[in-house]
Amino acid sequence: MSAITVTTARRSSTSRFPVSVYGDSYTSGYVTDNGSLQLLTSDGGASSGCFALPINGFDRSLIAYQGDLRTDESGDGIFTAVAGSTPHRQFVIEWRTTYYQRAGTANFEILLPESGRLSVIYGQTADSGAEETSGIQSSDNGPFTQFSCGEPTLVSGLRVNYVPRGCPSGSMALSIGDFFFDPAHVTVPAGTTVCWTNNGQIGHTATSDTGVFDSETMQPSDSYTYTFDNPGSYPYHCTIHPNMTGTITVTAPPPPPVRCRVPRVLGLRLAPAKRKIRQRHCLVGRVRRARSRRSLRGRVIRQSPRQGTVRPARFPVRLVVGRR
Repeated sequence: MSAITVTTARRSSTSRFPVSVYGDSYTSGYVTDNGSLQLLTSDGGASSGCFALPINGFDRSLIAYQGDLRTDESGDGIFTAVAGSTPHRQFVIEWRTTYYQRAGTANFEILLPESGRLSVIYGQTADSGAEETSGIQSSDNGPFTQFSCGEPTLVSGLRVNYVPRGCPSGSMALSIGDFFFDPAHVTVPAGTTVCWTNNGQIGHTATSDTGVFDSETMQPSDSYTYTFDNPGSYPYHCTIHPNMTGTITVTAPPPPPVRCRVPRVLGLRLAPAKRKIRQRHCLVGRVRRARSRRSLRGRVIRQSPRQGTVRPARFPVRLVVGRR
């Protein structure tokens, strides 16, 4: 699997699995001293008090404890670790910080799961978030979910789960009911993202029989996505209600379409030029003759399109052959 590399101004770290945010998988991100994980940008700006989301310049970000922090004093730092086993691994990013120009420390961590929901867990902080902002945003223009904004609600022991709602564009949507998957059996090409949404009234899971994926418990209206990159059969079930079963059959991707790749036929006699053109999945188009010097009589002196051009299969290649 691809690795996720987390980069700060001071270090980089690597885990062994990609992370899904807003339906897209990421293999790198930028961790700021000031308490955010940015997936597409590297804005290290500080803030104080309520900073309403979406934050311009952060783009797609998980904002754990956005404030005015520092990680360069004794005991400070940003630390990473991988916890758990497949398919429940979590990439943990922990901040141990002090505040800029005020007393106190702040400790908090982001959990990036192999599958399931993103989470932030708060330890001891000097102000419980009274001067900080937290939430998640998809882009500078939203959508976003703001959990706190300059409020002392980020207390020690608090865990905030960011649960996806709805399915990303282009995914295969499956419905979970009480007590069934609809449709229960689907066939998709490799590379397809499948999205389950719990449309029932109670909690359910979508859990691979062979440990490939696991949504964990999905409450009503929760969604879960998984991208199937490898062909095969993937039976799954609900761990809460084992009689609920389904299968995802993944087929090999279709072969690339045949293209006409125009060969160089200049200087060839007409018959071998025609053979070479047809071998490249092109057609021989109009052939006309034009005066040429003696050495090129009977040979191709011009062709259109030129060598190396790629066109749809059976595209005609026009030729000019030398004559007296």
